Amino acid sequence: MEVATERQAIEIERSGSMERLREAARRLKMSGKPQKVLRVPQKDMAKAARAMKDIGVSGTVKNLSGTKQRWVKGK
Repeated sequence: MEVATERQAIEIERSGSMERLREAARRLKMSGKPQKVLRVPQKDMAKAARAMKDIGVSGTVKNLSGTKQRWVKGK
């Protein structure tokens, strides 16, 4: 896990690899925090949302600068 506060877990994945995005989503799921954020380059936001949905974790996908975000509901 990249960053963890009392309520929030944040993962940053820059590679764009689907397998690495799924690994990051798994780490978010195992964190047990109520707020889960996966930060990726803007071009990979759709892939990151798909990875979170595949793993079954609900949370937010944000671009690296934080200007765009997308809510993902897990399975």
